Amino acid sequence: MLKISTPEYTPHSHRKTTIGAIKGIRCTMSGPSCTSCRNELMMTELNPLDAVALLREIRTHLPTPVREEMQLDGSLVFVGGDPGEVVVRVRGNKVSVAVFGVVWKGPHTPVVRPSLVGSLNWKRLPASRLTIGLHILLESARKLRLAKYRKCKRCSETRPPEWMHDDKTCQSCVERFLGIVH
Repeated sequence: MLKISTPEYTPHSHRKTTIGAIKGIRCTMSGPSCTSCRNELMMTELNPLDAVALLREIRTHLPTPVREEMQLDGSLVFVGGDPGEVVVRVRGNKVSVAVFGVVWKGPHTPVVRPSLVGSLNWKRLPASRLTIGLHILLESARKLRLAKYRKCKRCSETRPPEWMHDDKTCQSCVERFLGIVH
């Protein structure tokens, strides 16, 4: 994943690049061969990102696999990761980034319940600032989600919280070793 920083944000030790009219942004990938860097070199401080470029940016920086779904309200929802890690919703001029989450509405009914990290008005922000803000939100959401994963004491597998029976044992091990059926 591309990590971008500004002098106010966490600096990286990789070579310093100039992206558009903004000096001081650094890329931890391989410089000019990085697709995102090439795209950002074409950006300037004042040019907004178009819808196609925004969707490409989202798809590129979400954890794989990426699932896309058009909602009844006309918004486009992306879920990155398997199991889900990050949810991005694009509707009108707003892009929202959330941490993937699940609540159980019964013993066999999981319901996706994302927790909002932040939103950006992508049509009003210059492309360079939108890209930086989007990267920060996506990385923050992913880190928040992964921090909730737990290691099962029986099988030593790291699992998302919705796959755990309790803080120490996953649902698979509870079924296999203790005979509890979910």
